[in-house]
Amino acid sequence: MSGTTTFGTAGPLAYLPALGEHAGLGRGRIATDWEDFYSLVPPKEAARKLLSGSHEKRGANMKFENLTIQQVIVHEVLQRDATKQKLPPKLSQSVENLGQQEKEEICDRIVSALTTASQCLELSIEKTDSASFFGRAKAIVDSPTLFVHASTDLADLLADAQKYQNIVGGMVLVISGTVGPQNFPYIIVVKAERQTGFHRGKKSMLELLNDIYLTKSSRFYKVAMMIKTKDPDDVQSWQAFAFDNNLSATQRDKAAVYFYESFMGCSIPKDGAQETQKFFRVTKEYIKSADVDAAKRRNLMDALFSFVRDEQAPQFSVRDFATRYIPPEIADDYTRHAVRKGVSQNAIVRDTSRMKSELKRRRFRIGHDIEFSAAPDVFAESVTIDRVKATNRHTDRIEEATQILVFGGPMDET
Repeated sequence: MSGTTTFGTAGPLAYLPALGEHAGLGRGRIATDWEDFYSLVPPKEAARKLLSGSHEKRGANMKFENLTIQQVIVHEVLQRDATKQKLPPKLSQSVENLGQQEKEEICDRIVSALTTASQCLELSIEKTDSASFFGRAKAIVDSPTLFVHASTDLADLLADAQKYQNIVGGMVLVISGTVGPQNFPYIIVVKAERQTGFHRGKKSMLELLNDIYLTKSSRFYKVAMMIKTKDPDDVQSWQAFAFDNNLSATQRDKAAVYFYESFMGCSIPKDGAQETQKFFRVTKEYIKSADVDAAKRRNLMDALFSFVRDEQAPQFSVRDFATRYIPPEIADDYTRHAVRKGVSQNAIVRDTSRMKSELKRRRFRIGHDIEFSAAPDVFAESVTIDRVKATNRHTDRIEEATQILVFGGPMDET
C-alpha cells in the first residue's frame, strides 16, 4: 500500500474538543449550521433559549452503553476521478494521541449515530475470510499489536468498495475499545466526510474553516461496527451494525449498499416478519399489565394496532413507539421490558405477513364467560368502553360495571 501520510496534532481531529459547546465563546469555537451560528452571538441567555430542546438527549441503547476507546488511527480515502480508477488511500502509521475530551466527543458521535434507530441496522455477517472486514476486526481483537497494520487494510478495503465516482472521500477513523456492561471488544470504522464551518477568529468574528470533520451533523459520516459478544471464537460470536443516512431496512441503492455490503461484507437480515410479530406481542403484553388507567390502556392498544398495521414507514423501532405513544413515566420501563423479551433495539423491517389474524380483529373478555370482538378501525371509531357505577338488577346493589357503547346500528345475534 502506498501514499502514507501521518497526521499531526493539527490534523482533522484538532477541533473536536470545541464541537457542540453551545454555551460561551471558547477558543476554537465552531459554527456548523445557522442554529449553531446563532449560539455564538451574545447574549448567551438568548442563545441558550434558542437552542433549548433542539439537542435532545437520546435514550441509550443498552448495546452501546459504556463505550470506551482504546486506540484510534486516522487514514484518508479519496474520491475517484474521471478515470474511475481507485486512488490509493493516504495511510497513517501512528495512533492518535487523544485527550479525554476528544475521546468523549468521538464516543458521543458514535453512540448518537448507533442509537438512531431508523438509520442503524443490525446486519448479518456474510464475508469471513482474513481479508474481509470481519477478518481484520477479528485479527485486531485477537492481537491488539496488529491494530495499525490491520487498520490500513480496512482503509484500503473501503477505497476498493467506493467504486463509483460520485462517492466522496473522507477521513477514516479506525477505533478499538470495549462496549457494554461486560466490556465486549469492538472494532469501529467511521468514515467522516469534509464539512465547512465557522469559528471565532482573532481578525474577524467569523472565520471560515474548510476542513472540519465529525460535527454533530450525522449526514456527513457513516459508522461500521463489529462486536465480539461471546466465545467460541467464530462468526456466530460477533454482531455487526451500520449507521448510514442512506441506509434503511429496504434501501438498496448504491449509496447504501457499497458501505454495508461491499465494505463490511454484510447483508440486511430478511426476517422482518418474525421481528415485527415479536414486537407486537411483547408490546401488547406490556400494555395489558402497564400501570395506567383503563382509558389510557385502551388508547395505547389502539396506537399499537395502528402503528403496526397502518403506518407505511418501511422500518420502525421500540424507541419510535415509546417516544410517540408510551407515557414518559413508564417509557424506560417499557423499553427494558422489550429488551428483556428479546425485541431488537435497532430498526425492524416492517412485515405483517404473519400477523393477518392478529391484526384483523381486537378481542375482549369480561370475566370468564363474556367476550366480544371488533375490527381495530371499527373499534376505534364506533366503540367506547368505560368503567361506571351502576345498579345490579339482580341484587339491587350499586357496583362497578363495564359500560360498552356501540354506535352505528342495532345489535344482531349471530
